[in-house]
Amino acid sequence: MAYSTKYDSKTVKMQYFCSRCNAVLKETRSPIIRISTTEECPSCGSLLIESLRERLQASGRDKQFPNFQTAHETKSRLSFGIEKVDSFVSLGPGDRICITGRYAGILVSRLCVRALVPARHGGLGSCCVLFIDGGNSSDPSLAVNFARQYGLNANKVLQSVVVSRAFTVHQLAGLLIYELPKAIKRFNPKVVVVSELLSMFVRDPSVDGREVKRLLSEIAGALDRLAGDVIVAVSARGLAYSEVLPRFDVRVETLAVMGRPYLRLHRDRQTTEISLPESELLTVKQR
Repeated sequence: MAYSTKYDSKTVKMQYFCSRCNAVLKETRSPIIRISTTEECPSCGSLLIESLRERLQASGRDKQFPNFQTAHETKSRLSFGIEKVDSFVSLGPGDRICITGRYAGILVSRLCVRALVPARHGGLGSCCVLFIDGGNSSDPSLAVNFARQYGLNANKVLQSVVVSRAFTVHQLAGLLIYELPKAIKRFNPKVVVVSELLSMFVRDPSVDGREVKRLLSEIAGALDRLAGDVIVAVSARGLAYSEVLPRFDVRVETLAVMGRPYLRLHRDRQTTEISLPESELLTVKQR
């Protein structure tokens, strides 16, 4: 990767930063000509050949003035804390992610706890997470496990996850369409999670195909209308998610291949596939 920016080396120097997490990596008067294709950002783990950006950094008395940044750069990003995943997928305000398959519950629990971790430690610093349990299948022990690995008080983390459960598809639709916008205004979270969105649609034989289609369309529309400063994460297991999955620009499909987690990641019409040990899904990497 070559850089050809012209500047006066006596008054300014170049500042190189990661566009994914906005971490400043280097300030120098000599331009970086090339970087390795495998070099990663030490803060978020993204590949620098894709995320490295440059900007002019004033020196002397002009340095008191702040850098101009896009609104997107100044927003905090939410990641999973798994380098192979975060190099391709990180989430900002207004993003919506759908996580499907066998390991969806683990990844959703990671996101919940990461959202509560202070920003200075790589989290989002959210005051709380709104958690709508559509399948009555949430597992608090996963959140407790991740909280302890991050050195957080487990009880405080559980108290910061505001849970609402639905027991019928119509209750779920009502929660998402009418109650969720009110709850966002009340609690002011940075992250909203809808767990097992489709499980009740699969299990409830009293709801016919046309009703399912109508309710899913209304639910998808409600998620589309959520405020742009909230990250929405939806999880679903099984195969019956074709009605919802295409509505999400960010998608993580998980399955087991020969007993090993296999993830297919989609973002902005780009796709990558990774394989990793299950221990990496369950363990927080200490930096």
